[in-house]
Amino acid sequence: MIIKLIIFFIFLFFAQSGYSAEDTGTRTAEFLKIPPSVRGAGTGNAFVSVPGGIDSIPYNPSGLCAVKYIEGSIFYSPYLADTSLVSLSGAMNLGDAGVIGLNITDLNYGAIPETLENSSGDIIATGKNSEPSDLLLSGTYSKRLAIEGLHLGMNLKYITLGSDNVRGNGVALDAGCIFKKGASPWGVGIAINNIGTKIKFAQLEYSIPLILRIGGHYNYEIAGEHTLSVLLDLEDEKTEGINLNTGMEYSFHRSLFIRGGYQTGRDPGGYHLGGGLKHKIMRFDYGFESYGDLGTVHQIQVSIILSPAGPDKTEKEGPKKNPPMTEPEATDDPSKEKKEQKKADEEDENSAIDYDIDSIIK
Repeated sequence: MIIKLIIFFIFLFFAQSGYSAEDTGTRTAEFLKIPPSVRGAGTGNAFVSVPGGIDSIPYNPSGLCAVKYIEGSIFYSPYLADTSLVSLSGAMNLGDAGVIGLNITDLNYGAIPETLENSSGDIIATGKNSEPSDLLLSGTYSKRLAIEGLHLGMNLKYITLGSDNVRGNGVALDAGCIFKKGASPWGVGIAINNIGTKIKFAQLEYSIPLILRIGGHYNYEIAGEHTLSVLLDLEDEKTEGINLNTGMEYSFHRSLFIRGGYQTGRDPGGYHLGGGLKHKIMRFDYGFESYGDLGTVHQIQVSIILSPAGPDKTEKEGPKKNPPMTEPEATDDPSKEKKEQKKADEEDENSAIDYDIDSIIK
């Protein structure tokens, strides 16, 4: 099944590439290539195979299935050339219906003086400023299928670019799948980003960056609560060819994270560094990226991660044993864990014999 899906996504990518082949060089909406995820960027953007909850939205929407209850985050980055990138995301597990998410991402170019050309051909300032921006609104849906370990997802995007005077609009779709069985140390994923219409500015039309991602990851449990995750993605973009993204994430006690990665081929490419701290329901992440002669970029992200059990139960039981790149299976029914715990408590009170180990774990 997974092989058939991979073949389907590759076929879809090349079919879409052929559709817009005549428009090579006439592209816009380059901000769609900037994933607003500090965790993903810190691993060199090699994140397509990770069921990372809300951090998976810009890479592979099927990774949203890792949301157990409710997640939310705010991302900020003072980007290159005095621009700034802000992103707000939220997601909720709907039980058997799947997981839904919303994202708003805005790339602001700051105040730019407006100019006009007079009758003599001279450029003169009007005394007014324009504040162009690129805005993305997206809705995400992810579903864990009956086939063990298989997850599917999609993003529906609305894109609007430009300033108050001239704006272009378009729609696009992301689609992807991840195969990962529970706490298995490895996982693979594939996704296509930005299948969609061209952006229209008055009478002109521009293509958006079409990207195919395919990759995998493996978790090494070093000792106790120490885990090292190794990630590798191949990224194929129509105008830039195939790029290699590699990254690592070290986790201690699922509370301290150190990340590093590198991107090859893409111009500009470079190294990525970052880390994070998690305490109860809050997680803070910081990232740093090098863009060669263009400069460096700093990123921060604050996330809230809620579970049906609540922070009190999580603190009493201690951190989960799942490796960092292995998100726990999402709970189809938020009340299911409470019902199972109540049943186990009743058995504990009424039984005087030794328990079966499996029932204690449940």
